[in-house]
Amino acid sequence: GGADLAPNASALYVLDGWAAQPTKVLDGVTVSNGITWTADGKTMYYTDSPTFGVDAFDFDGAARAHAELATKRRRAIDVCTGFPPVPDGCALDTQGMLWVACFGAGQVRRYDPASGELLATVVVPAAAGLETTACAFGGEALDELYVTTAHEFWDAAKQAQMPMAGGLFKVPRASLAALGDGIAGVPVNHFKV
Repeated sequence: GGADLAPNASALYVLDGWAAQPTKVLDGVTVSNGITWTADGKTMYYTDSPTFGVDAFDFDGAARAHAELATKRRRAIDVCTGFPPVPDGCALDTQGMLWVACFGAGQVRRYDPASGELLATVVVPAAAGLETTACAFGGEALDELYVTTAHEFWDAAKQAQMPMAGGLFKVPRASLAALGDGIAGVPVNHFKV
């Protein structure tokens, strides 16, 4: 088996609690990735990778009305115009900037979601390949960036050429500091069981 990558054949669901039934909130999805919320809970960023961008959903701070989700969608960032790469997982920093793993580029890119401007690029080691899949901030102060990679659909020969593919990488603090002062991540939301 494998992932169903048929265009627009999937959907985005919400789960409002451990015992709740999933609620479909968005049709016409292909590959959901990179869901993250701003610290104030008023904006959700979402990636459907084959759309080549990151969308934002704005909320007024009241209860998140699932039925209205599709009407609140707007494009925040155009990552590319064709494959490769495609946007994959993402994370927010405390300055409100969005970090996007670019599958097919071997990069994580930092964007200003208000303007869509590309601010910085972090490149994974060449031996990790080009399939960057996700990024997240960690460490006690959330000032360390971690990046995951994959080796999906690779044969043994290709895996041997890029032995670090499928690994987890920590971006050195000095590298983050070179991109700007005080870069740290926003704590992620936790699902309570």
